[in-house]
Amino acid sequence: MTDQAESLVDLSADVDKKLAKDAATPSLWPMTGRITSKFGMRNNPTGRGNEMHYGLDIANSTGTKIKAAGDGVVTFSGYKAGWGRMVMISHGYGYVTQYAHCSTILVKEGQKVSKGDIIAKCGTSGRVTGPHLHFGVQLNGSWIDPLKVLKK
Repeated sequence: MTDQAESLVDLSADVDKKLAKDAATPSLWPMTGRITSKFGMRNNPTGRGNEMHYGLDIANSTGTKIKAAGDGVVTFSGYKAGWGRMVMISHGYGYVTQYAHCSTILVKEGQKVSKGDIIAKCGTSGRVTGPHLHFGVQLNGSWIDPLKVLKK
């Protein structure tokens, strides 16, 4: 009986860890809209030449709600040159997400957020050609294509 009880405790702990990792993984689309620029090389939208685009641009109307893609802690909430109003969330498990060009930020640094919480609103702050969300995902310190983690 003791071996079975220990086995159930271990199984329960494993399930809890899996659920926590699934909740933290930034797999929820942060906003609805039309993808206007994907991850990878692109023509610079406001100038000449090519540039690497380390995220996904999702266009929608100013004020459209932006959701946290996964559970985590807000590590930056403010203004950055080029990015405008921006939020960064650390999700653990090596994941960090970036939400840039917001019109309004609704969270503060240090705040815990859950997947699906409204964290900001779409806008045109920073270097933009129209209202959209720039959504970036880092894994272990390197930018990755957000489409690799977002649920289809």
